[in-house]
Amino acid sequence: MVKPPTVSVLLPVRNGAAFLRAACDSVLAQHGVTLELLVVDDGSTDATPEILRALAEPRLRVIRQVGQGLVAALNRGLAEARAPLVARLDADDLALPGRLALQAAHLAAHPRIIVLGSAWRVIDAAGRPRRVAHPPCDAAAVRDELGRRNCLAHPAVMFRRDAVLAAGGYRPAFEGAEDYDLWLRLSERHDLENLPQPLLAYREHPGQGTRQRLEQGILAEIGALAAWRRRRDGGED
Repeated sequence: MVKPPTVSVLLPVRNGAAFLRAACDSVLAQHGVTLELLVVDDGSTDATPEILRALAEPRLRVIRQVGQGLVAALNRGLAEARAPLVARLDADDLALPGRLALQAAHLAAHPRIIVLGSAWRVIDAAGRPRRVAHPPCDAAAVRDELGRRNCLAHPAVMFRRDAVLAAGGYRPAFEGAEDYDLWLRLSERHDLENLPQPLLAYREHPGQGTRQRLEQGILAEIGALAAWRRRRDGGED
């Protein structure tokens, strides 16, 4: 009998062939947890499908859909995940050694925490280190900082699947800041924290995003904050 996973790693991808194999390898090399790597291929037209087929790894599950966008891919992955804990990763980033075991152990020891991120290393396209980002860690500091900016790196988080589903998952209206909107909603009822050690290598590279996507993200962040403030003041979402 196959042991069910304790962690589902959710990795959405569209045309991510440049760094996808390294991202997958960084997950499959993790120890200390039973995992599944759930890749949602959102209509890739590059070598992404071939890379995923070549992995031929029993812990890898690939879901293919016609290009519907990141939020749809994330929600599809949430619906398909088989583990109670979901860890996020992007196709151009790396999970550092020990990440999944450390986060899973911390969540097991602290049931009040719903979302757990970490510090992260920034690397360039070749994997060379640039700097380390240290966000606030304890729940009170994270909640306070979320009222000003997003201090949880989306590809560094692990969260409790049932709580995220109960909150409605990711919302398409906030694509570009869909994670920030989710953290703000969850923070109204739950604790969110960061671990102080870097558990993610976040890759900065020229193909990361267009000006249009950057502008969309900024507007979505403004919208997420406005919606949160309206809820906080007793108004409708």
